[in-house]
Amino acid sequence: MNISKNEEKLKVNLAENIRFLRLTHNPRITQAELAKKLGITQKSISNYEQARCLPPTYVLAAIADLFHLSLDDLLSPLPGKKGRVQTNENLTYNHQKTDRGYQKQINR
Repeated sequence: MNISKNEEKLKVNLAENIRFLRLTHNPRITQAELAKKLGITQKSISNYEQARCLPPTYVLAAIADLFHLSLDDLLSPLPGKKGRVQTNENLTYNHQKTDRGYQKQINR
């Protein structure tokens, strides 16, 4: 696989993950709120969620830290649109892509 295909996969994975994390956070976080927490613009968040570009490494690290994830988890694909995201409250959210977005189920 060449570098450009890998970069595109990373962009898509990150786009899906940022949007999922932002919308399943309790309470939900808007793009503007996430941008403010990270010290960047809302347009940057929009670009990342639309897989237009990859953020600089310091922004990737800040996003991972904010959601208590490793960089590897942040950049990994959602397996078959199903996956698990561990939160800092030791709850696991199972999520599945549906026609209306993501459906989540909480396991304790």
